[in-house]
Amino acid sequence: MPLCRPRAVRYVRGWLTPCALLQRWWRNWSSRPPLAELQALVTAVTAG
Repeated sequence: MPLCRPRAVRYVRGWLTPCALLQRWWRNWSSRPPLAELQALVTAVTAG
């Protein structure tokens, strides 16, 4: 069954939102770059 556009957008947004929030929280919490482990996690999730 093909996904309709709104459903696909919600699916992708739901998948990427945790990474976006982690990055935003890190920037607000620290002026240093993210820890290597956190950056690796975000990179792996956003790469698919």
